[in-house]
Amino acid sequence: MDPETSPEQEAESPAPLHIDPDDTEGFYDDTDGLYPHVPEADYHASTRASNSVLSKIVERSPAHAKAALESEYDPSSAQRFGTALHSAILTPDLFELEYATKGQCSGIKGDGDRCTYNGKHPWIVEDAETGADVIRWFCSTHEPEPGEEVEAGIATEASDVETISESKMETIRDMQARIFEHPAADMLLEELPGLEELTVLWTHEATGVACKSRVDRLVRHPELGYIAIDLKTTRNAKPGTTPGTFGYDAAKFGYDRQAAFYLEALGQAGVPADYFLILAVEKDAPYSVVPYLVGHENLEKARGEFLEALRTFRQCRQDGRWPHYTESIVALDLPAWRFD
Repeated sequence: MDPETSPEQEAESPAPLHIDPDDTEGFYDDTDGLYPHVPEADYHASTRASNSVLSKIVERSPAHAKAALESEYDPSSAQRFGTALHSAILTPDLFELEYATKGQCSGIKGDGDRCTYNGKHPWIVEDAETGADVIRWFCSTHEPEPGEEVEAGIATEASDVETISESKMETIRDMQARIFEHPAADMLLEELPGLEELTVLWTHEATGVACKSRVDRLVRHPELGYIAIDLKTTRNAKPGTTPGTFGYDAAKFGYDRQAAFYLEALGQAGVPADYFLILAVEKDAPYSVVPYLVGHENLEKARGEFLEALRTFRQCRQDGRWPHYTESIVALDLPAWRFD
């Protein structure tokens, strides 16, 4: 990471943000502000304009944006995997209590041997040796009561941990390890002070549209100031702009527009973030990692795109009319290669 910076930007480290991570009341009151660790389902339930909804206007039609606004949050298998990976990378301690593969029952039989049945009931257990909370599995016969002594610990409470297959868990562990082996990625995720899963409720000044954004991680860099980081999984993280490279996919999926929108969100919330970094990690071995800093020139161009989408969004809400592609008969265009 070697962006060009001015002497003014390098002059001093930005002041730290003071945000109570447990104070989410304002989010549920729909008040503009910064809110760490809002549950993902609650974030998606908000009907404010988001980058994904505005992207429907840019890439499809206002009707598609309205459908996205009104649809219930029902993540696909790929999205659930992405959420689990985000947890493993951004909040690894929480990940250990939120996701697990099923294991052998931890109960002890009357003869003193460990139960050989598969566990069906996950429990949070305070490990006797380390004092840390861990997930242990129990069969119906040996399911404990809160406070009961179990093998090498004390059962605290039943857990609603999300189960993951062994193969997916292995993939997540491999991706997690590769990311933290990368020097720049490790610095951004581990060494620099920051906030994870930061929800921003904000109002776009020029259009008056109420918006929302969810920043994977906001870090405070000593020279560059605040940097917004977004974790992206990809089939190919290779630098470049030709088909199959990450730059090509970034343009295809509008990652530059997302970057501009998120930086606008942070600015409106009083966070002087000037940089947006995409941490790209491949989904398959060897799980290559590339941190990409979105250039200021690209950000400036993308701002015009989301501004036009916001104006359309505002007009649609005012009129109560969300047009489809067209209401006319359209001539069918075919690509040039059809008759090559």
